[in-house]
Amino acid sequence: MTAFSEKQLKKAPVTDQEFEKVVAVAKPDVQGIHSVCQQLVISFIAEERFLAVFGDGTCHPSN
Repeated sequence: MTAFSEKQLKKAPVTDQEFEKVVAVAKPDVQGIHSVCQQLVISFIAEERFLAVFGDGTCHPSN
């Protein structure tokens, strides 16, 4: 969350690969990291969290 808060303040988007790396560091035992990240992005957008990071379409939940 800290990484995304910093990005939010800077209004810097996160790519799919960057997001997956952050999640992998936080939860190294996660199976299917790409799928987990897709669901997290969808949830963040639905909750209107980190919109400057994920809401611009840079990180694509459908990919």
